Amino acid sequence: MGKSIQAVILAAGLGSRLGNLTKDVPKAMVKFNNKEIIFYQISILLSLGIKDILIVSGYKSEVLKNFLKKNFDISSFIFVTNNIFETTNSAYSLNLIRQMITSDPYIHINNDILFTKNLLCEIIDSNYKNCISVRKDLKLDDKMENVSADENKRIIEMSLKSTNRSLFKAYGLAKISQQALNSNI
Repeated sequence: MGKSIQAVILAAGLGSRLGNLTKDVPKAMVKFNNKEIIFYQISILLSLGIKDILIVSGYKSEVLKNFLKKNFDISSFIFVTNNIFETTNSAYSLNLIRQMITSDPYIHINNDILFTKNLLCEIIDSNYKNCISVRKDLKLDDKMENVSADENKRIIEMSLKSTNRSLFKAYGLAKISQQALNSNI
């Protein structure tokens, strides 16, 4: 893991399904075991020497930025605000920051997931330029990113529609190449 790699954290959404938990803080700051989710995420990134972190915020963005300033040296972080977060999605947020993503590949993180250092290392160290984490313990439906894969575990389709080929749910932690980023945006 000697090469420099950027991490992108998409943290613009409202977190409306979380109800009162996001009344005063953005979804990234919802606590798990008395620590904010984004605290865990950034701590793992920094422990691996990943300091070039790009964050797209929206809802309660100043609360998030102040929290990060208080808890981390954010001098190497880049912040972009999605001012129309209420009417856009994560693809829009990613497009706002796309030109600032210079590493190939980069680490893509949704702000509302927990992951281990070992999982992130496995993804970074994978020989594949594009690698996503998936879950197979959920009942798949049309409200989640369904993943179909071949017998070699290579993704053949991702869709918001569940089909008989759907095997996994994309988990929100990935390593993505510049080619894949540009062809998917």
